[in-house]
Amino acid sequence: MSLRLPSEMATGLTDWALRTPDRIALWDNSDRLSFAEFDARAGTLARLILEHIADAPLRDSLILPIVVGRDIWSILAIHAAIRAGVAFSALDESHPPAMMHELLQRLGQPDLAIVTGPHRAGLLPSGMRTIDARCTPDRPSPAQPRDPSARAAVVFTSGSTGRPKGVVYDGLFLSAMHQRNLDFYAQNDPLKRMTALSPFSFMGGLVNAVTPSTGPSMLVLDPSQMTPLELLDRIDRESINMVGMVSSLAATVLNRSPAERRIESVTRIVVGGEPFSWDQLPALRQAFNANAEITVAYGASETAGALFLNSIAADTPQRSGPISLGFPVGPGRVRLEPIGHGADELQQIVVVGAVACEYLDDPELTNARFGTDADGARWWRSGDLAEQLGDGTYQHLGRIDDLIKIRGKLVEPSEPERVLRQIPGIRNLVVLPHPSPSGGQRLVAHIVLDDESTITPHEVRGQLRTLLPAHLIPALLVQHRALPMTERSKIDRGALLQGDLAPWRTTAARSPAGTMEYFVVAHAAEVLDLDSIDPDDDLWDFGLDSFAAVELAERLSTAGRGAFDPNAFVLHRSCTALAALLTTARPQRRSTITQLNDSGTRSPIFFIPGAHGNAVGFDSVGRALGSEQPVVVIESHGVNAPGRIDRSVLSAAARALKDIARLQPEGTVTVVGYSAGGVVAYEIAQQLTRGSRDVRVVLLDAAMGDEPHGRAGPAELSTGPTRKRGATGSIAALVRRPQIMLRRAAVLGRRVHPGRPTNSPHRRTAIFQITELAIRRYRPEPAAFPVTLLHVDGSEQAARWALLVPHLVTHRVRGTHLTMLEPPHATALAALIGEAVR
Repeated sequence: MSLRLPSEMATGLTDWALRTPDRIALWDNSDRLSFAEFDARAGTLARLILEHIADAPLRDSLILPIVVGRDIWSILAIHAAIRAGVAFSALDESHPPAMMHELLQRLGQPDLAIVTGPHRAGLLPSGMRTIDARCTPDRPSPAQPRDPSARAAVVFTSGSTGRPKGVVYDGLFLSAMHQRNLDFYAQNDPLKRMTALSPFSFMGGLVNAVTPSTGPSMLVLDPSQMTPLELLDRIDRESINMVGMVSSLAATVLNRSPAERRIESVTRIVVGGEPFSWDQLPALRQAFNANAEITVAYGASETAGALFLNSIAADTPQRSGPISLGFPVGPGRVRLEPIGHGADELQQIVVVGAVACEYLDDPELTNARFGTDADGARWWRSGDLAEQLGDGTYQHLGRIDDLIKIRGKLVEPSEPERVLRQIPGIRNLVVLPHPSPSGGQRLVAHIVLDDESTITPHEVRGQLRTLLPAHLIPALLVQHRALPMTERSKIDRGALLQGDLAPWRTTAARSPAGTMEYFVVAHAAEVLDLDSIDPDDDLWDFGLDSFAAVELAERLSTAGRGAFDPNAFVLHRSCTALAALLTTARPQRRSTITQLNDSGTRSPIFFIPGAHGNAVGFDSVGRALGSEQPVVVIESHGVNAPGRIDRSVLSAAARALKDIARLQPEGTVTVVGYSAGGVVAYEIAQQLTRGSRDVRVVLLDAAMGDEPHGRAGPAELSTGPTRKRGATGSIAALVRRPQIMLRRAAVLGRRVHPGRPTNSPHRRTAIFQITELAIRRYRPEPAAFPVTLLHVDGSEQAARWALLVPHLVTHRVRGTHLTMLEPPHATALAALIGEAVR
């Protein structure tokens, strides 16, 4: 049996009542209590609670409801329950009757509740006994001993995404919360004057409610009943030293703060609950003491206080983007756990140590989220995604619950949200997954602009296109005057999900003109999974990528103009331009040459794609290189356009060299080879050198299939570890063998006779195998020309190319082999290419 002890929160309040009896402890718009009065009244209410439950059956399992509002009596009621050693649950007076009834049922339908006035007693079922917290001090009870491992409190979450979770705490949890407050105020003046702005029914409000037991005085305010200016006036008038608020509330308040006003008394600001960005800091420093320390905190209802703190001093250099979580509050307090398999999988935060006990009446969710390590340490899976940065701090990446798939790729809405927060002129925003026309999911950005902002949706989309991969670009931008807020001053996501989605436009929408425009618009909207798209909108701004381009090209090929070349999307970027092309152009044989930035005045850069690559894949890099830099993409012959496929590196290089000689007959040639196109680019350079032409080569994570002048052995050609098959695997293999044999036969047939270009998976596999064999048979000679290799992290190609190129210049670039050409990596990649060819 555990040793029964009184709560440190109750004894802590009594200690402060003895030390500073006349100092203000709590005050709101109507009432105020000194520490001595607070302690006496809490003790009196505790006595009344004990008298009412003296004969109650199963007293130790009782959970006492407290109907709370935004006043000092709600705090007093919570302290009284703690002093009485009775488990409690604070229920907000704003709960609808149906929710109040449901929560009381889940608490075991107790027949006693604490209220702070007759109006709140009326919110409870008839016949339920109540005690008014505003009792007159009389024979206060001391803190009662209680089993620290027994239930001490239940906090219900908002239920914005479904049924509210009932988070159960024991006495050990409350002790840990109290200790964290003690540690925090030991480093700060415990006599500070603070604000309580959060509802006491939630974890943030509960932390505020118990804080006076560690010394600070607490002003209780309800931001939902005040204008931002009224809130700032009250904070200033009451000489508040420390302010804590949710990030959304901070953004709303600061936007209304007069530029000439500064509240000098506030020397510490704590923000949390939602992401907070660096661009919001200047306004915070302008509104409060310029030397104030700003702390970004991260915690959860299931943890005893903050898990991460990022304290930003006044002399910290200004940065951009979201502010990181900072460092964990203690060693071993958190760890990261992959939510899938593989090195690139996302990871969630797992909290170790002082965590809640369970979820009330939900054993399935409890078992999924809580557990115990072999050493006895309890843990809780947060569902929050994060990564550890190079400096040891952690960055929040969103919620597992918010993950959706768009075009087969896992997407976290916080990724585009972080980018949007960096765009000047946007005051507040949230990106949410909404149902799409196809029945899937799409991203919608809900945006509030600064009052003086003149930014347009076209400009926002233009910036997103350079900073995000296509699948992360929100399908819709919706402008709001203000985002709806919950009672916790957080963004009301449920209200936004149920609201209308009127696209943000600064120009009138135009209907398609003519049959062909209607045809193109309809297919473009369906491929991009949009309700509609304006004929003049840039398709790339709405998420067009190489895969969507191929699908849309197939659809446009049914217009009766022959096979549509996906490369046309690079030059014809709107439905209007595409319709004009389909209307005026005669069917043409698809070319292997695509020129980007063709009006540029510099010497061209020739790009050689991988096996199935086309110009669409180089659009972002081409645009990042700038309009003055012509780019020529030379595709493999016969792969995407009709023609004979080159089965050796030498023949592919010789064919590309004819195009290069025609397009740039003199001067230094620059060739860039990506992936399997790297060896072709290298051989082009060899042949140019033999012809006495100067040449520069840039390899983009280019494949070198063999060591120089050698043949790879079986181990080097292995694509992965050998798997041992058991009996079950053997049976499964036998069942699949006919399909496998048919597939292999189809691929083999395509290797012999590839046929005309199609999207057949058998043909694509055959092309890859033909390319792989050509690379393996290639015998490169050492380079007599400058070569730069740009490779992704973990690539083995640098070591292989170094054996062949005496003075190889290498740079590691961000992204993966498949994403290095896409935003946001394309800009940095283009800069390195430009540096290499200068």
